[in-house]
Amino acid sequence: MSLNDIIVRPARREDCGEIIRLIKELAEFEKMPGKVETTAEILERDGFDTEQPAFLSYVAEDRTQPGEAIGYSICYISYDRFRGKAFFIEDIMISEKSRGKGIGKKLFQFLCKEALNLDCDTIRFYVLSWNPANAFYSKMGAVDLTEKDGWHWHILFKDQMEKAAKSLNVE
Repeated sequence: MSLNDIIVRPARREDCGEIIRLIKELAEFEKMPGKVETTAEILERDGFDTEQPAFLSYVAEDRTQPGEAIGYSICYISYDRFRGKAFFIEDIMISEKSRGKGIGKKLFQFLCKEALNLDCDTIRFYVLSWNPANAFYSKMGAVDLTEKDGWHWHILFKDQMEKAAKSLNVE
């Protein structure tokens, strides 16, 4: 496989099955097997069956093997109160068998171009502390805000959201 044979493009509805396959592979890599609840049907609904898609998605594929994604990214537009529009990378992943060949760099560069085309001033993403990709992102110029500014990433799951919302007394 030559890097010249690698195409990065916006995902299409028919890519959702391949994206789910790669999401599950990523979950295994991140030591979170069994955590994936999203299905191809949910991706189709949230990304392709609505006027306002919840996410943007991209795939990397070898033009000599169409239909088989070797990488993907799921992103969305968010807002940074300091800088304006931000491009948030939820996932960026290259299949294990295709790593170390420059495909991740090509996908990341494509995402940078997309973010600029969407008039975003920053790209934001999070990475597990032990993930070797941290070195790659630093090399690409990313700043680790946990180290630099002490930011911590938090999440509220649906059951906690419901509990918090239920306790709100609104008349």
